[in-house]
Amino acid sequence: GVGLASMLVGSLFSLCAWRFKRVLAYSTIAQYGYVLVLVGLGGAGAPLYVLAHGLCKAALFLTVGAVTHATGEESLEKVGGLGRALPGLAGASAVAAAGLAGLPLTLGFFKDELFFRALVERGGAWSAAGVLGAALTLAYTGRLWTGLFLGAPRGARGHASWGLVAPVVVLGAGVLLGGVWLGPLNALADAAAECGAGDDVAAPT
Repeated sequence: GVGLASMLVGSLFSLCAWRFKRVLAYSTIAQYGYVLVLVGLGGAGAPLYVLAHGLCKAALFLTVGAVTHATGEESLEKVGGLGRALPGLAGASAVAAAGLAGLPLTLGFFKDELFFRALVERGGAWSAAGVLGAALTLAYTGRLWTGLFLGAPRGARGHASWGLVAPVVVLGAGVLLGGVWLGPLNALADAAAECGAGDDVAAPT
């Protein structure tokens, strides 16, 4: 119940926030609500979920940092249409956003698959709550990315250096690689679970 409440409250706050980092910070509350639900339902899949979320969210935090560096702005109200000025950053962060939203061909797809499998085993009400959570995740992630990179250009003052964009590209590549070759990252999540909390919370192989 606490996990589901965190999902809902974090998602709503993220949808209402305007500062880049607040959007992401509130979304982190929501995402760790997912993890808490998984732990409450037995723990299977929680380590892989944390790993997938970490890759995606790190890329997005670095993205908004690069946007602030390039524009001097920190709010969605003051920027937009940056895809033309920052195409590499836009593309790499789109992959990270897709992963956070759990879209196919990303590592995030598998984290959501584990989440939904755990909920389906508990019945229709739990499944409905999961669908709502996924829809909210897509909404706040899409709002951030489209607000930054689509629409009429606003706030563009310069270009982000390659040193700022490259880490986002590397993390985005990891999100894509995990979407087609899950084994190594799943093994890493299993190993982390064994070291930290025992085999009972390891992601399924």
